[in-house]
Amino acid sequence: RARLLDAHRDQSGESIELYSEALEAEPRSASALVALKRLLHRQGRWRELTAALGREAQTSTDPRVRAMAWYRAASLERDRLADADKAIADLERASHESPDDVMILEQLAKAYDLAGKHAERVAVLERLVKHTKDSASRVLLLHRLGQLVAERINDDAAAQVWYKRALDEDATHAPTLAALGSSYTRRKEWEALIAMHLAEAEATKDAARKAQAHARVADVFEVQRSNHAEAEKHYGRALSLDPKHPGAFKALTRLFAQSKKHRELLELYERGVETTDDADTKIEYLFRIGRLHEDELESPGHAVATYKRILDIDGKHLGAIHAWQRAAERAGRWKELVSGLEAEAERTTDKSQVVPLLHRAGEVMEHHVRDDEAALERYRKVLEKDRR
Repeated sequence: RARLLDAHRDQSGESIELYSEALEAEPRSASALVALKRLLHRQGRWRELTAALGREAQTSTDPRVRAMAWYRAASLERDRLADADKAIADLERASHESPDDVMILEQLAKAYDLAGKHAERVAVLERLVKHTKDSASRVLLLHRLGQLVAERINDDAAAQVWYKRALDEDATHAPTLAALGSSYTRRKEWEALIAMHLAEAEATKDAARKAQAHARVADVFEVQRSNHAEAEKHYGRALSLDPKHPGAFKALTRLFAQSKKHRELLELYERGVETTDDADTKIEYLFRIGRLHEDELESPGHAVATYKRILDIDGKHLGAIHAWQRAAERAGRWKELVSGLEAEAERTTDKSQVVPLLHRAGEVMEHHVRDDEAALERYRKVLEKDRR
């Protein structure tokens, strides 16, 4: 009779009553329960449908059927009845029936999150980790656990445990490295921070990323441990892996200058000249190399050659010519000084300076080189220019 009434949609209410009576008489009647659930869903009678699903869960002998019945009931309570507490209770029942069901665990974790039950959510996510076979997915779950414990439970030490487990799976997982690194920094756990970045450098195959990891290690040694020797070593490794790493280059120049390692600093600037594509930067480094030769290494002769290299980049650079002249005079390389004076005379845009420059060149040839013939040649040029 219930089936006949079910065929007429306007009599579905009476069909529901008859199916309910049938279930009271025979609680395990699968056909009556299926029909009742269909009719209740069709009419949107959600509270009664959840009750029917609860009855199904209580009468079934199959744990999987019981789990799915509680799961569907929880979905209705959450989405249709807006009853978060009952939804959680039924999801807990579903999870009890099927402890390994990832779908149920994920929904239970979401429900705990919305309800602000953070400790319970941690426990569920931990169970999810155990039942997740894919390594990348496990890393994401472990990272979420670390975030949850750090941000919601405010337990930095416990969060570190989860972050470290994530890095045991993937030592290069950037979000976890950032989170754990921040935690180590807040807690001033410098040795742990160094070890973490060294493990990252070891694990990654990307040269630029290896370089960045060594640069971070170096920064900790320099700033937090005042261990400049180790800082220099790791900045050096960073630069060897990534010759254009700006942070490592600047840091090494600072450290070498502070410790007066002039030859190491000179070599570093030479490396900078080779690796940069920017002409102005090349010139800046060459000037620094020249000054090191002049002032710190007391080899102005080498400085002459360095300043002349600037003219290979910018043939009209008067600053380089003046430095060439100065270094040549300090080195007592008088012919080089003459060449520098004549180079300036050829390039200067101030024509009033040409005669004094050539005259000076003549004086140097006369008094220092003691080559009268060469001096006369310069003086004649002076007279020619002066007549004009």
